[in-house]
Amino acid sequence: MRRGTIALTLAGALSAVVIAFAYRRGGPRIVVDFGISEPERWEPALRQVANLRLSLPEAPIHVVVYGKAIPMLAGITSPVATALDTLDEQRVHFVACENTLRAQNVARRDLVKFADTVPSAVAELARRQDAGWVYVKL
Repeated sequence: MRRGTIALTLAGALSAVVIAFAYRRGGPRIVVDFGISEPERWEPALRQVANLRLSLPEAPIHVVVYGKAIPMLAGITSPVATALDTLDEQRVHFVACENTLRAQNVARRDLVKFADTVPSAVAELARRQDAGWVYVKL
């Protein structure tokens, strides 16, 4: 658990530095790599996303969810459903990887209603970075 806390702290500090540089280009657009496999780490990581939103109220934030983090988006059965709803209301955009959905036999209709899908999480992250989005790994 301690390693996870240290990793989130370091990720937050690194994110702040990267975002500071992004302001030189007219404001950041943020793509978040969210492949966290341990459910006990989802809520602290989502707090980091909420902190991004508070610090950058106008910045577009896209959270790309894949791998063992997909159950986080599983509608009302998600242990972080309330946090997800709050972030959705704050204009944080969630996308799920279709490759992962297929591999885990999860139907699109089983996800929270506001989540979109992309064919490949890795390709989405690459496209966003190529377009100048700030990459944040949680």
